[in-house]
Amino acid sequence: MEEIWKDVKGYEGYYQISNLGRVKSLARKVYRKNGQIVNRSERILKPYLMGDGYLSLCFRVENKISKQYVHRVVAKNFLEKPDYANCVNHIDGNKQNNKLSNLEWVNHVENHAHAVRIGLINNKGENSSTAKFTNKEANLIRIFYETRRFSRKEIASLLGVSETCIAQIVSGVRYKND
Repeated sequence: MEEIWKDVKGYEGYYQISNLGRVKSLARKVYRKNGQIVNRSERILKPYLMGDGYLSLCFRVENKISKQYVHRVVAKNFLEKPDYANCVNHIDGNKQNNKLSNLEWVNHVENHAHAVRIGLINNKGENSSTAKFTNKEANLIRIFYETRRFSRKEIASLLGVSETCIAQIVSGVRYKND
């Protein structure tokens, strides 16, 4: 694939981004606070790995620093952003693969659904971000319901959750039946 370079929007003449996810600082004169002039040569920047797994870097112009995620810079400069989209999705799930061919604009729901679909997020049982019970507790709820000791409505009332929540546990929609 041929590497295509574009000026980074808002940093024209200072930085460029490529369709392969590389960023370079362009040759220029830098004026220091003490009045000294330094000639900077063009160079490819090395992004740093953030705690969330994404690659990031800092743009510095006239002593103003702006931290940017590389995947978002690629998307902003190469992809047309639909009105409904606010997230940049890594199609292969690799947060460090910032090639244009691996990025797409999506909304938050689409981004989350993609992560669940490819296995980056386990959205079932106690691993769900909205889990109210552990898998063991869900099994106990099933036992109470199946032995007809309590109705779904009674269990829901005792535990302070909706009857729908209990119905999804009993049917195996929310928690796997061990």
